[in-house]
Amino acid sequence: YLELSGLWARSGDREKAVRALQEGRRAVGSDRLFVQELASLQANRGSYPEAAAEWRSMLAWGPAGVEAVQRGIDDPGSPRTEAVTALRLELASPKATVPEQKGGLQLALALGEFLWAREIAARLAADLPEVAAIEIFRDYVGRARDAGDVDGAAWAAESLADRAESDEELLYWTAAAADLSYELGDLQNAKASFARLVEKAQPGSDLHELSIRRLHELLVEEQPDRAASLLREHQHFHPEQTLAGVEMSVRSARAWLRRGQLDRAREAIASISPDGVQQAARQAAVLGWIEILAGRPAAARGHLELAATIPTGEPGTRIGALELLGLVEAADSAGLVALGIGVVAATASGDPGALTESVTKWAVERTPGGAGLAGLAAEELHAAGYDESARSVRVATVDGWPGSPEAARALLDLARMDRTADPMRAVAWLERLIVEYPESAMAPIARRFMAELRRELPEA
Repeated sequence: YLELSGLWARSGDREKAVRALQEGRRAVGSDRLFVQELASLQANRGSYPEAAAEWRSMLAWGPAGVEAVQRGIDDPGSPRTEAVTALRLELASPKATVPEQKGGLQLALALGEFLWAREIAARLAADLPEVAAIEIFRDYVGRARDAGDVDGAAWAAESLADRAESDEELLYWTAAAADLSYELGDLQNAKASFARLVEKAQPGSDLHELSIRRLHELLVEEQPDRAASLLREHQHFHPEQTLAGVEMSVRSARAWLRRGQLDRAREAIASISPDGVQQAARQAAVLGWIEILAGRPAAARGHLELAATIPTGEPGTRIGALELLGLVEAADSAGLVALGIGVVAATASGDPGALTESVTKWAVERTPGGAGLAGLAAEELHAAGYDESARSVRVATVDGWPGSPEAARALLDLARMDRTADPMRAVAWLERLIVEYPESAMAPIARRFMAELRRELPEA
């Protein structure tokens, strides 16, 4: 029968090829015969409901069956939507067994059909005894996460938390769901979950420590006072976790600096004693910036030298410290003081005017290190939400320090600012960068950026 079917298939008569295999089944008395061959023939002739019936049987074969069905559905000559729809209906029918549905769940995840996978998991959990339903969700958390369906993994973890039979299980799955929500970017849900965990977890436990750290990270920008309380709680219950404490102190300090509150930033750093020079270097980077903002560039030097010379495991910390140290060494002291006064005025008092006026003055007076000061001023204004002021500073940098690395950087930043609202102007900034600064490190970035923009722009 298989040979006869092959002859018909090669002659182009797929209907007779199918009929030959079906006759073979009837002759042998088994529906399990020729399953894979029939699935392929039915799919090739566009009979997806019939192909889906065969695929359903194959899904019970385990990983090999799942892979075979995936190959059939992903066949370039087959319309995937029709194939998936037919199999989805087949698995939802009363004929579908538990092994077939479990195979279907794995297939749906492999295909990236995450809503379908969740539909199967929910159906299995509803139809199976509670112990088996819990195992479905446990398995789904890992499988969905590995497949890239973080949302589905969080959904399964939340389902397990709802079914928890002990406080320990409840805390475990609440923590898993919270971490997945955090990864997914569902910050409101993550905040609520970690807040519950801080309250419910055993003080001193690993879960308590993790929950404090995560909640601190989520709250520090919006609620720095609450974050300061969490930092104290972490220090009280987990004093041995000094690296985590140092990271939290740095995060808190930066949040206070963005509000122009230098004393609170110093308090945050002083609240945790670092364990070793690497941890001290992380704090030193922030302390150096605090001293610059306070108008004491000479005092900043020692902190920045420490931060710039000790690897901390965070390359950005060292690079930032090196750039600030270079600025302190190259720039005029009066200019550094004016920078600090201007940044504090913008962040603490909501007045960016002093900083933009200082940039104009540096450009006119050719202040030593003025281009670097202007670049840093633009970054701080942008971070504080003063986009138009940041724009004017960048334009002033381009016009006031032509040929400088800072001018090339400013052109790239201006293009990024205009990408959405005015892409043609963004292209103009990039063209100027490429033409006037061909040897700049920014030029290759500008070329790639311009290619992206041109693809996005409608054809004239």
